[in-house]
Amino acid sequence: MGHGLCAQFALVGMDVVLIDHRESNAERARERIERAIDFLGREGLADVEPAAVLKDVTFTTGLASGVAEADVVLETVSEDIGTKHAVFESAVENAPADAVLATNTSSLRVTDVAAGVPDEAHWVVGCHWWNPPYLLAPVEAVRGEETSAGTVARTAEFVE
Repeated sequence: MGHGLCAQFALVGMDVVLIDHRESNAERARERIERAIDFLGREGLADVEPAAVLKDVTFTTGLASGVAEADVVLETVSEDIGTKHAVFESAVENAPADAVLATNTSSLRVTDVAAGVPDEAHWVVGCHWWNPPYLLAPVEAVRGEETSAGTVARTAEFVE
């Protein structure tokens, strides 16, 4: 899902940082993004070259540096609450203080994900895209018990 979201955001001109703890996974994500963009071109759904889209994407293994200037940190890690907590704990330490913390969970409660960063739970929101996101527009935004109205509003702007 992460590579598909990365492709979608880059296609609409957003600067994107794709972070994976393994360099080989990041390289596979790059290849999958290229294939997705090629597919869109072949099917007449987009008139772009992969290189033009990928110029706005940074691939890194460093979460701290990757989120340093983020407006939105969107995690697409496995459905393991401990892993999601660890990602958000690092994001809170390294991202701007007002960064939205979005989880792409499909099986965990947003409130439970937000419990990993209790002092910042108001910034945590669930965002669940249909797959593949570069073909299917719907996205479900889910509030946690502590998610602020401002976070919901910023999330709505982000996903439009």
